Amino acid sequence: MNDPKNQQRVAHIHQMLLGILRGNFNYRIPLTLQNDAIEALILLLNEVAEELQNSFVYQGFVPLPDNYVYLVQCTFLLDSKLNIRYVHPSAAALLQYSTPTLQGSQLQHVLQKASYKQLRKAVKQGLYTSEEQRISLKFITAQGLLLPLCSLLLPLPAAFEDTILLVAVAPKRLTPQLQKTMTGQLPKSKTTSKTQQSYLVRPHDLEQFHQLQQRIQNHPERPLPSLKELAHSMQINEFKLKVSFKSLYGMSVFRFQRSERMRKAFVLVSHTTLAIKEIAHLCGFQDPTHFSTLFRKTHGMTPRTLRKQS
Repeated sequence: MNDPKNQQRVAHIHQMLLGILRGNFNYRIPLTLQNDAIEALILLLNEVAEELQNSFVYQGFVPLPDNYVYLVQCTFLLDSKLNIRYVHPSAAALLQYSTPTLQGSQLQHVLQKASYKQLRKAVKQGLYTSEEQRISLKFITAQGLLLPLCSLLLPLPAAFEDTILLVAVAPKRLTPQLQKTMTGQLPKSKTTSKTQQSYLVRPHDLEQFHQLQQRIQNHPERPLPSLKELAHSMQINEFKLKVSFKSLYGMSVFRFQRSERMRKAFVLVSHTTLAIKEIAHLCGFQDPTHFSTLFRKTHGMTPRTLRKQS
């Protein structure tokens, strides 16, 4: 057990168990093919996680059917050598890295060896240039756990011939606070705080949150009304909108918009010859200096530095 490799395997088991306790069944422990008790335990844990993911969703203490209704979209823009030109913050978070850490690195570092070979083969065949190509990949998190994801290689316009768009999706568990007490299945605790009770949302609310998400992603440059006006247009409580949106998407409404603006800015800086000032305006910023400062904070470099590297 004093072997560093065995200690690492035990650490992976610990991380896996913590994930299962939190209701996260997406991760797997990499196998070492050693014939010992630790390997047997790893095999058992992987099988348990897979069974839980496929057939049983745990919400509080009661299984409910709609816990995994939100998909985390993991987007990577790669060059022809599979270096990461851009990674969406949600993908970095899922892999437990910071966005700047992955930006500019090789995708090989976060893919299992067999998956990397499979991806290289698919890219070499080039079928994705005319139609979407499905591929199952196993990513490696910063903690060393495996994350199997259904992925897509998607075609891009001819102007982006040296760019590869890789999109993977992972189910995300809704927290107990976000799941409405349906037909009285979840008993309210006497110690439940006011904040926790305010998290409860209806399926109709979830659809409205999704529409708001799509609205921001399609036109991130357009100014949003105040949170109060947004809540009024959605016919929900302002506090409920604020807290539930953050729980669903990991950030506030306005921070999500800023993230999408930065994503759009990255693509425009990398793949167009538009002036930085014009790009700032197209992304909803009136002050180019503020735009450049935020761009550097988000992507780890200024727009001009990125353009020189592209």
